[in-house]
Amino acid sequence: MKFKTDDYAKEWKEISSFEGQGLPKSALDKVEALLAKSKKDDNPSQLIKCLIHRSKYVSEMTEDGFVKAVNDMNTDMEKAAFPTKQILQSMLAEMYVGYMDNNLWQLRDRTTTANFKPTDIKTWTIQQLADEATTLYRLSLNDDRSKTVAITTFNAITTEGSDERRPVLFDFLAHRAIDFFMDEKTYLTKPSYKFELDTEGVFAPVESFVGQKFESRDSASMKLWTLRFMQDVIRFHQKDENPTALIDVDLKRLEFVHQHSVLTNKDDLYIKALESLREIHAKVPSYVEISAKIAQHYHDKAANFKPNPENLGKFDNKKALDIAKEAIQ
Repeated sequence: MKFKTDDYAKEWKEISSFEGQGLPKSALDKVEALLAKSKKDDNPSQLIKCLIHRSKYVSEMTEDGFVKAVNDMNTDMEKAAFPTKQILQSMLAEMYVGYMDNNLWQLRDRTTTANFKPTDIKTWTIQQLADEATTLYRLSLNDDRSKTVAITTFNAITTEGSDERRPVLFDFLAHRAIDFFMDEKTYLTKPSYKFELDTEGVFAPVESFVGQKFESRDSASMKLWTLRFMQDVIRFHQKDENPTALIDVDLKRLEFVHQHSVLTNKDDLYIKALESLREIHAKVPSYVEISAKIAQHYHDKAANFKPNPENLGKFDNKKALDIAKEAIQ
């Protein structure tokens, strides 16, 4: 799918000028006008850029500006069509998480009260904010058309050079969701039957990993959803001619399961999986990145070395250096 991608350079130069002069109201007026133009032109990248700037100016101008910015974003999300809607769902989720993290000290002891107002996040509990963010991140991935929209369509709001690792909109949205679910909040309520990474299968090669079924009574587990979303991304890129996106998400997967696995042999499983991945992709640029992960692992182990009769780990620093040297030759 293709959309208009005009950059509106003249208009943004004017907006930047007002911002530089400390005139957020004038900048906001220009943004509102450009927002209307981007909607008329069906230019989703610029539309979203306008909404980002509008939220920033609204938040700066009034005491409860952030609450208004959230409500405005929610209204725009409800009215939006694909692909703007999916990006706004992801953005709004991020706003809820940011508010939760920044106001944790106020929210810790709050319970649901009669003062709760759906349109005022200042009355929400931590769990309500987390639940809403979770729902929105999951909703952002519900439309398969995102797999047909090149990420270059959104150059106005994405990092330059990200198209090989995140070639389509689906990747952009999925990685944002994964990054949220990977960061399991320690202050959220945990069930007694929480999901644990207690099988060697989480370290398996991609062909085996994508076929596994991860189930738990703890159906809301962030670890569980992290694995499922990683499976989706890996499955989507499994047959790519260019393996960059596949390797990128697989490295993220292996690092995540290594960090959270409860198995006593997880170090051995991690390094074995990385070495297998490096062997498979020995002739692509990402070989260097895989080697760097292996070298970093041995370097970290060397930092914790303790003398032992078998001298296990004594030469891990040298091993790390040799791997790094070989990778960049």
